[in-house]
Amino acid sequence: MNAAALAITLACCLWTLSFLIFSNVTLFQDLAINIFLDKKGGLPLVAIAFPLLIAACSILLLGRQNVPEGMTLRRGVTLPHQIPARIQVLARCTLTWFQAPKTDPNFNMLAFIVIFLPSFKYLASSLHRHLKEIDTTDPDAFGAAVAEAADSFGMVAVILMSIFLLIPTTKHSAILGILGWDPVSAVRLHIWAGRLLISATVIHGSLYMYRWKYIQDASILRLIVPPAGCWTLRDTDFTPTCQNIDCTCYSLFRNLTGVLASAVFLAIFVTSLNNVRRTRYALFYRIHIISGPLAFLMVICHYKRAMPYLAGGILYYLTSSVPVYLEKYMVQRQGGTRILSVQQIVSMDDRRACTVLTVEASDSALSRYRAGQYVRVTAPLIAKAISHPFTINPVPGQPNQLCIIFRSTGKFTTQLASFLLDGRIPTADKKRNGHPGSKTRPFLTIDGFYGPSCRTSQVLQHDVVVLVAGGVGITPFLTLLHRVCDSMNQNRGITKKVVLHWVCREEALFKHVKQVFFDPLLARGSSAGVSMILSVHLTGTAESAEFNDDPESIGDKNDRFVNGRQESALGGASMQEMECIDDTESRESIMAGVPFSPSKFTPLSKRTYKGNLLPFISSATNALAGLWVVWYFYKHVQTDQSVSTRLLSPVLVVMLAVVTGTAANIATRYFYWLDSEEDFVAVPVTFTSVDKPNDDSFEMINKLHNAHSTEEFAVDETASASSSHERVALEVNKGRPDVTRLLRCLDQGSRPGVFLCGPESLVENVKLAVGGNTGCANLSRCGHVKISLYEESFIL
Repeated sequence: MNAAALAITLACCLWTLSFLIFSNVTLFQDLAINIFLDKKGGLPLVAIAFPLLIAACSILLLGRQNVPEGMTLRRGVTLPHQIPARIQVLARCTLTWFQAPKTDPNFNMLAFIVIFLPSFKYLASSLHRHLKEIDTTDPDAFGAAVAEAADSFGMVAVILMSIFLLIPTTKHSAILGILGWDPVSAVRLHIWAGRLLISATVIHGSLYMYRWKYIQDASILRLIVPPAGCWTLRDTDFTPTCQNIDCTCYSLFRNLTGVLASAVFLAIFVTSLNNVRRTRYALFYRIHIISGPLAFLMVICHYKRAMPYLAGGILYYLTSSVPVYLEKYMVQRQGGTRILSVQQIVSMDDRRACTVLTVEASDSALSRYRAGQYVRVTAPLIAKAISHPFTINPVPGQPNQLCIIFRSTGKFTTQLASFLLDGRIPTADKKRNGHPGSKTRPFLTIDGFYGPSCRTSQVLQHDVVVLVAGGVGITPFLTLLHRVCDSMNQNRGITKKVVLHWVCREEALFKHVKQVFFDPLLARGSSAGVSMILSVHLTGTAESAEFNDDPESIGDKNDRFVNGRQESALGGASMQEMECIDDTESRESIMAGVPFSPSKFTPLSKRTYKGNLLPFISSATNALAGLWVVWYFYKHVQTDQSVSTRLLSPVLVVMLAVVTGTAANIATRYFYWLDSEEDFVAVPVTFTSVDKPNDDSFEMINKLHNAHSTEEFAVDETASASSSHERVALEVNKGRPDVTRLLRCLDQGSRPGVFLCGPESLVENVKLAVGGNTGCANLSRCGHVKISLYEESFIL
């Protein structure tokens, strides 16, 4: 039924977009009059709120968890012979189109088409409609034209807030889920909507100020700041005096709230700039959290019909996010997520050390996990509101365990690593956390899963696949390699060759990843004539300088690993176990908390309609009751000459969301049969024991080229070819690789695909080599083969 949910969602989206594109059509106005007996007030509910909430509720009710990764892809399609030949050809062409490789959406282009063009069309239509109604013989015709233009820009800003601003930032957004969009990538839609919104807001306010100052010759300050006599909640007969213009206390408060909204939006814009966001992320996040709701309240006070317009976006955000936040709060009350172990991968450069965090996971978490997905980790003792995205992977050979590998690169990750390893509180807030430097049990909560759920299927759509990773950017591919190998061995998909190129500076990190993730993969090998090569490029200058002298190093260039037995010793990664608690009672407290389990209110996470009932009932109840509150207060409570009465509606809507969210979370405990574990079918990650490998299963070739650390390094293709196409091979190379030569194997495929995750410089170099700005000049068959590109990125 996911197809039905997707069809309803697309129909609702087209309905709302048609309102922007064909704003002059009377269909929407006629429906508003027939349903609400109010054309202007009912129009936003008919065109925006209803479609948005219907789409969300239909996804929660009809959407179900997809089948395990790769299960839908088969090599070849067989059609019944009774079907006429022409229909068979048409069917095969249709199936070929649907199964054709599709890259991740270009969200900048999507935002231009879905956000900018409809908003521009609505603005143009509104300007044309209002300006042609102005009487040109009126002495104040120019001033009236400026005011109408300002109002048109203001309406565009309100519509952008209602439709596009909140959907991409909603936790576990149902619409993003049914469309298969990664929330991190979809934030580009939020950025586009925000920038257009701020631009429209500034133009709206600037045009009115221009009219006041240069047309009506009035004082801008007097029209913005109400006098003391207006600052009262009681009815008053006080009438302010304004120069050359009629004004009331209401009009002055309306102007003030508009200016405040513009100021708040500008503060958000400044802190969202790339340099500020990267260097002052905590400031950026807090400004968003505080200024966002404040801006909405100011807009609601400024425009009398703002709440009907914003109701759809606000209710969609509240119905999706509030139950998840309350569920997270309950997990915190139970001790957070249960931490099983914390280890440190020690590097010769302390600044590049990595931390391995292992947590206990429930069966439902393992069943819902998809390769390449990530979670958001919150450490309340470090930062209560700020969460950080980390890729997460199942631990090979360890049931019900998930692990996170991260490097301490910023303030949050540095404090998190220190807190996890030695338990020291990284803050001086004594009232909240006790004395600085005191030790306590590591405490955190995890929210997930996020990210694409179809990476394995995307890989299986390509016959030749190249994965390029840099540093800890290997983490999205660790489980993906195992899932792809499983699918290829079971003859799923069209993939014939997979090549991983991992550029890694730290030898210790490589040793850990090899021991935990690569060795089980090498032991399993491949039995379907599929070639998988894991090529590692060690580039660390400090470690490379002493590479051959270190007794724990990889070995010399003639070392070989055959059938899982190493002829020359391979030292394991250096680990520092967590030793933050001394006494036995405190050590036992490490096991406190609960196993990580994804939110029960995540759309598309259940396999039965019974499991969908609770999230659907919660969201539908909140949506219907919220719409009733919005409409009742709009018609019967708020007045045209009062600003304060407009604040009651959003406050009650938020309170209603908290009540329904709390009731839904309580219901998950007492009515557990609605969300039983029978809804989840585990997708186990199987690993063959390295101690008993198949003698013909794999071969590892360890090559150390004496290349200079800063020069380009090319893979020895003759050595690569020595591995059988029925084996998984591991190559260890020393030196920096030449990106263009690493991608040459793409010439061997008719449907090649490239998957990227790593530093921005590495990703951009690969894009250029694939054909970003060079017209594919570096690849011989670029003119004949379309290369699909997929990118993993947590940088917004």
